[in-house]
Amino acid sequence: MAIRQKVGARILIVAGLLLWLMTPADALAAPVNDVFASATTITGVSGTVTGTTVLATREVGEPTHGGVGSGNSVWWKWTPTSTGLATFSTANSASNNVLAIYTGSAVNALTAVTLGSGGSQTTNTIAFFASAGSTYYIAVDGIFGVTGAVTLTWSQVTPPNSGWWWNPAEPGRGYAIEVTGISPLLTSPRIFFSVFGYDATGPALWYISTGLMSSPTSYTGTLDQYSGGQSLTGTFKPPTRLGSAGTLALSFTNQSTGTLTWPGGTVPIQRYEFTPGGLSLPQVTGAVQTGWWWNPAEPGRGYFVETQNSSILIGTFMYDTNGRATWFITQNTVTSAVSYAGRLFEYAGGQSMFGTFVAPSTVIDRGSLSVSFSSTTTGTVTLPSGTQVPISRFNF
Repeated sequence: MAIRQKVGARILIVAGLLLWLMTPADALAAPVNDVFASATTITGVSGTVTGTTVLATREVGEPTHGGVGSGNSVWWKWTPTSTGLATFSTANSASNNVLAIYTGSAVNALTAVTLGSGGSQTTNTIAFFASAGSTYYIAVDGIFGVTGAVTLTWSQVTPPNSGWWWNPAEPGRGYAIEVTGISPLLTSPRIFFSVFGYDATGPALWYISTGLMSSPTSYTGTLDQYSGGQSLTGTFKPPTRLGSAGTLALSFTNQSTGTLTWPGGTVPIQRYEFTPGGLSLPQVTGAVQTGWWWNPAEPGRGYFVETQNSSILIGTFMYDTNGRATWFITQNTVTSAVSYAGRLFEYAGGQSMFGTFVAPSTVIDRGSLSVSFSSTTTGTVTLPSGTQVPISRFNF
């Protein structure tokens, strides 16, 4: 009897050893992306990857993910090439999990991208504004010691590019758009939109609208009018808001195309390439920031600046001597990013908000305008009158 027991025990031991030898090695090892330093790289604006938290471990100094992570975390890292709303999800994972996303260079020095990072379900979702060139670390952890297969999906929606926009079928009027104010705690950016068009009687006229976008690709707001402000050659005078010219809605299909719906109807718009290859070729080295510029001591007028390749287009939004809102345009090539000089032109007789297309009939040369840039966000404008105006980026 004893002999039989010993033989049976030996058989069990041998069987167990054989079973261990037959088990795949990776089934007994921690996942390849178990530690922060070995985070698996993912790329692109969308995708799906799979993994597992089985046998995953917790590192010294690693945060407790979502406040409920049990220490069975695995890591991915993602560096977007464009700025926009990113959404990560663990939908279709096999077990309850917690999702957390961070920035930082060490596991013990991480910052969560949102205050509400993570959860404790089989499906967790985090949406945040991801900045181009920044690296984000995505952790998925088990909860209450439960581990299992993980499915991670992601996608990114990008807002429109800042710069000059137009409808090629309606040359002579256009739109200056800047999208900014992106915060990791927001799911939509801020937009500052301006129309440079014409009054029904002919003079140049502009309207503006600004606010938080309802999504990265849509905006609805009030179109405002102003009057009585500082003219091209006059001393500072604050303008008066006339009121609303109506409501506008912007819907963008991608970073370079969209649709404007306003009291004048529906207008397809797209990025304006004002120099050959300007939207695809690199900017001149050290190019100043595209967007709205102003002198804080002279609110109510401003400058919209964009660099494409080695050409700069500047629109100035001011008032005429009668107090009416008006605009001027200057464009020229530059040999360096630190200085600009060109002729300043005023237009008239073009298409109004409610009118059918009419090409501008009058172009007036108002003189020379130059800008000396001391940095990518500061500079000094010399107006045709010789008046020098310090300007800087307008943060709205």
